[in-house]
Amino acid sequence: MLTENASKIQQKYLGAKGLIVLIAVMNMFVPLSIDLYLPALPTIGIEFAATPLMVNLTLVSFFFFFAVGILLFGPVSDKYGRRKILLLGIVLYTLASGLCAFAGSIYSLIAYRIVQALGAGGMVAVSMAVVKDAFYGTTKNRVLALVQAMAVIAPMVAPVIGAFLLQFVSWRGTFGVLIAAGAVNLAA
Repeated sequence: MLTENASKIQQKYLGAKGLIVLIAVMNMFVPLSIDLYLPALPTIGIEFAATPLMVNLTLVSFFFFFAVGILLFGPVSDKYGRRKILLLGIVLYTLASGLCAFAGSIYSLIAYRIVQALGAGGMVAVSMAVVKDAFYGTTKNRVLALVQAMAVIAPMVAPVIGAFLLQFVSWRGTFGVLIAAGAVNLAA
């Protein structure tokens, strides 16, 4: 009997740790989506013969529609459930990352970045709601602190990783990394 209860407690604890890792990873997608391809912005401009203003719109549109995604998907997840909206956000993000990797013009890249941002907004809105649903008191505060710490670390590391990747792949390869991250997240 004692072993059975200990096993249940251990499973619950391990499940909570897995959930915390998943939430922390989901909150790293936004900084990675912004900063991973920053070193490639000049190359993108050259490839598409685009002005710096147009290339910067890939960033500005992401920021704006990420905020729209949070505002949109937060209340929708309250109404229709966390899981459905989270899966929708991850799928949107992953598919849009794939489309970004194969964009044929600066305009299509901007459009795909908008869809990617909406998906990321859904992921962040739902993941924060899950923290508030699943954890209480000091545990909730610790989880939120950990998630925010990961969201702060990601923008420091992402440009370095992006610059490293650009030694081996084109700017499109950085979106390949985001596709892989999205697919792993979807599987988790």
